[in-house]
This record gives sequence, structure tokens and C-alpha cells, in this order.
Amino acid sequence: MIQRLFVSAESIHVHPDRVSLSNSSFSTCTDTQSPHYNISARKITLYPQWGLFISLGNQIRLSFLPFPIYIPTYAYGSKEYSIIGQNTLIPDIGRNELEGVFVKHRTGYYLSHASTGTFNLGYSEHLGGMIGLTHSFIFKGGHQLRLNGLFINQYGSVGHLNYMKRWQFNRRSRGAQQTLRYYLSSLSDQGLVPESTLSVLLQHRELVTLYRVSYLPLIQFDHRAMSPKNGTFNWRVNAAKILEEHDGSSLTYDRVLTNLSFSKPLLRSKLLNMVPSFQYFGRWYRQDQEWQRLFGRTEFQLHIPFLSPKVSYTHRFFISGQSPFQFERDYALNEHEIGLSFQSQFGDQSIQFSSDFQQESKTFRTLKLTAERLFHCFSVALSWEHVQKRFSLSASLK
Repeated sequence: MIQRLFVSAESIHVHPDRVSLSNSSFSTCTDTQSPHYNISARKITLYPQWGLFISLGNQIRLSFLPFPIYIPTYAYGSKEYSIIGQNTLIPDIGRNELEGVFVKHRTGYYLSHASTGTFNLGYSEHLGGMIGLTHSFIFKGGHQLRLNGLFINQYGSVGHLNYMKRWQFNRRSRGAQQTLRYYLSSLSDQGLVPESTLSVLLQHRELVTLYRVSYLPLIQFDHRAMSPKNGTFNWRVNAAKILEEHDGSSLTYDRVLTNLSFSKPLLRSKLLNMVPSFQYFGRWYRQDQEWQRLFGRTEFQLHIPFLSPKVSYTHRFFISGQSPFQFERDYALNEHEIGLSFQSQFGDQSIQFSSDFQQESKTFRTLKLTAERLFHCFSVALSWEHVQKRFSLSASLK
């Protein structure tokens, strides 16, 4: 047993960075005699350092089905890399303002460390059926190419093509280990962050809030640096030709963007952490139009059993101008703001809450509540985003 995972195999080969298993089976169901589900695989490669395994040639057996379901590849591991989220095997159900009631399913596939992707399928009340594919290619020297295509019945084809070049992702990583790091980061934007990234993005009518946004193209450079005393500096600069479409109207502008942020922990104790930060957002458009904002933010985290709340205060030092694009203005940080978030777990139940309250307009910029219940070998989560009027119901194997 590996954490909650029960694994058996005919043969096992141990390597310095991985464990290979042949003709194996696995399940997270604690009823080992009559599991609710079981997955048999021709080969499993387990990476203990990452809490990740990748299986090939899979047959999924569910207790209520008389026949197995064949899946060529399957990945299971830490939520940090969204691998479980891309292989739930169970569709997500929800409702939002644009789509109405929807059912969506996304499953990840694995061809190699350098070639991975997800297959997307769904249907919504207002937009009809949708089908698409996202795939990432990773090349030597820190080059990566990501393709995303989606066909929606009411909108036609949308998607993007994104090229990225990374530097100094991890100077100690070499060969297959570095490729694995790139693979993990390709599954989630919340993974490991490189020190520097250059990207070129071509995007066609992808949905941002309620608007269709195209980049023709966008060229971007990101840099992340660490100071000797745990300070973190982030810098982003890009230039783009942008097209925004909504309800038959369109708007096109050239834009140059610069974002800067710096944060540094000032207090770390068993009871309290305090992290102040500064954030600058600058956008310049043609015809001398601009949108500049500067904020200072202080976040406090209390280490309380079963809760660990975070409280923050964001102070606006100045704001100048406004974006001509509605998709940029929607839910943007513009005012003095108070933030509150916490996560609480009691037995098999957990609750996550996060919010940002704007002091001047007396409204919430964000407010999200998620409740999750762990059952025998799977979990069910209910999520509600108040501002966006978005509800979702999801389930995943655990």
C-alpha cells in the first residue's frame, strides 16, 4: 500500500528515481476482497519523489459493470499537478451564466514524458455539444509547444497555439528528471515555476469571462527571482494585438503590459505568519490610453488546528485610467480590499472558503465555497462561486 493506493504486481524493478511494475493492478478502495473498482495495467512506472505513477495498457473494472473499460494510459498522483483532476473518469456537472447547465469530462493521456495531453468532451444547455484536445510537446533545451483546440456547437472552433522557452528551471536537474519536471508543469499552471520563460501565443476566440478573446499574437517574457533572505520578485512583460468579441460587436487594440510584484515574509512563528507584498499592474494601449494600478498587500496566516485561516488587507496606492476591454475590467482588483480564506477538515468532510471584499463599493470581488465528502474510495465536491453565479458538482477517485 502506498498512501491510500493498493498496488500488486508480478514483477518489480527498482531504479534510483523510479519503480517499474509489470502486469500489475491498483485501487484506492479499502475493501480489498471486493473492491468497488480495480485497474489492471500492463506496466506501471512509479515516481516516489513526486507521488506520481503512470500506467500503460489499462483495464478498469467497476463493480456494477459486467465488462472492463479499456484506457490506453492513466496518470494518478498529487493534486499539486492536477493529475487526478484530469483523470476523474467521472464527468463534472454544474451551471453558470454563459453555459447554463453543463456536463463536462476531461481525461488525461500519456504518450511519453515529452508528449502528453487531455481529451475534452461535454454538453451545455446554451452552447450545445463540445469536443476538444489539448496536447503538449516538450523538446530538449527547455522548449515546449502546447496546442489546444475545441469545437463548440454555438461558436465553432476556438483554441490556441503556445510556444515556450524556459531557462534555469532547475540547474541540478538533468536528462529524464528534468523532462519529468517539464511534464508535471505541463499538466498544471500551478506547478513548478521556471526562473525565466519566453512565450509566443496565438489564440482564437477563447472564452474569458463572457467574452471571446483572440491574441494575434501575444509575445511574453516572465522572470522570477529569489532574494538571499526569502524575498520573491516576479516580473511579466508582454505585447499583443487583442480582439474582443461579444454579442456581435468587436473591439481591437494593441496593448503593452508590465506587471511587477515583490513579497517577503516578515514573521514566521508557530502561531502566525505575516507576508507583505507590493503589486504593480501597468497597461498601455494605442491612442494614449492607459491603465495603471499600484497596491500594497499584507497577509496573515494563523496556525489554528482544523482551520488555518488567512486574512489579508490590500491597500490601493493609486489607479490611473481604465482598460478599453471589458474582459480585463471584469473582476479586476481596483479598490481597497479585505480577504479571508480558510480550509477545515473534520473526518471525511472538508470545507474551503475564500473571499475578497471591496471596501468602497461594499461588494465581493470573489467569493467561493467548496464542500467535499470522502466516501469509500471516491470523493464528491460541491462548489459555488457567488460573483460569477457558478455552481459545479464533481467526483473523483481517491
